[in-house]
Amino acid sequence: MASSISKISFATSIKSLTLKTYVESLSRYRNGIEQAISLKDELPIFIDTSVFLRYYSISEKDRKTLFSFFSQFKDRIIITTQVQKEFVKNREDVIEKFFEDTLEKLKTSFRSDIVNKIKSYREVNKKVINDFSFLDNFLRKMSEELDKNYDSLVESVDSKKSNLNKAKYEDDLLALILGMTLIDNLSEDDIKVIKGEYENLRKGYDSKNVTNEIKKPQAAFPGLGDIKEKPENPYGDYIIYHEIINYINEKKTDAIFLTYDNTKGDWLKENKQPHDHYIQATFIATSKTLYFLDADRFFADRLNEHFDSLISEVEYEKQKIIDYERLFVQNYTQFEYYVRDLCSILKIEKYNNTSLLNLLNQLYNLGHIKYEEIRDFGILREFRNILVHYNNREVIESFSENRLVELLARLDILTNIIKGLFPKIQ
Repeated sequence: MASSISKISFATSIKSLTLKTYVESLSRYRNGIEQAISLKDELPIFIDTSVFLRYYSISEKDRKTLFSFFSQFKDRIIITTQVQKEFVKNREDVIEKFFEDTLEKLKTSFRSDIVNKIKSYREVNKKVINDFSFLDNFLRKMSEELDKNYDSLVESVDSKKSNLNKAKYEDDLLALILGMTLIDNLSEDDIKVIKGEYENLRKGYDSKNVTNEIKKPQAAFPGLGDIKEKPENPYGDYIIYHEIINYINEKKTDAIFLTYDNTKGDWLKENKQPHDHYIQATFIATSKTLYFLDADRFFADRLNEHFDSLISEVEYEKQKIIDYERLFVQNYTQFEYYVRDLCSILKIEKYNNTSLLNLLNQLYNLGHIKYEEIRDFGILREFRNILVHYNNREVIESFSENRLVELLARLDILTNIIKGLFPKIQ
């Protein structure tokens, strides 16, 4: 059977916007929004993938509150096929990311932000501190105590990380979701039509400038932001929209759509308000109203809670890149510490006040390192300056994940070369 989705599609409806539908649809939305937010009516509630995934990135206390909400309204919650697919695809990644961000980073930041800085302070000011024995003794004892506490922290973190598999496989939310309404209301032909419409809508948009394009009147459409974020498969949100309007058209009902996905600007505007032409397009297609709600505001008003993610608010693939950036800066700082410490032992003058490049050149002149290693350092220093001094996100985001891994590997090799020199000169 041929697809009929195009009769109610976003692309079709957007062509039929009139002053009459503008006034009527927005009036209907305005008059019904407070009742919709109160959840007093029995309107179906469509939950976006971002809301379900948020459950796995918040504190245990907040998780219980959000679970109670899901449980209370499970008979009204509807999960589309596309949301199901995205949830399954990303769920374990978010769980792992939560454990990594809240536990692993607790360990690494303790080492880099506290332990290493105390040691570095003591090393950099070694000659001056020698004149203050009480301070030298204090810092030495502090370093020893911090090392002991670090070991205890590592042990505790590793113990808690053993709960990772339990979080993945003994999950109350999974069981609860199975009791909600799961729909599969688009055929393969429908999906083909929807993807074709998406491709037509995206024509003329520059992925590099899509953030500004979305802000223009009636320019946005569901999933537009993913031209930049997910260029190889940007159709998800556009499919979700059509799963929802197909449902409300068949059931002849208004509905609620709850999402945390407001950073791209293609579900909600920057002010977290809905795009007016989305409201019109839905009304033209179905004669019904879809209430687009920002989950953060909704839960703050209804539950007096902000379910703040303990994972950085970015796409998970992008988060990987940011983690590499942080690791690079941390490792670079550690590399600098080793170089200056080595130069101190070699009694190189002004080892504390001379640039790293100058110190490495002196190590080269003394025959300790090769010219190729200085050349590699120049590449690493340039990237570090981009991260720390210029903070040019456009340039930074042009680096692929593979390139960052390569730079980290180069830095690791250089660090090991410097560390390997200590036994030879002591």
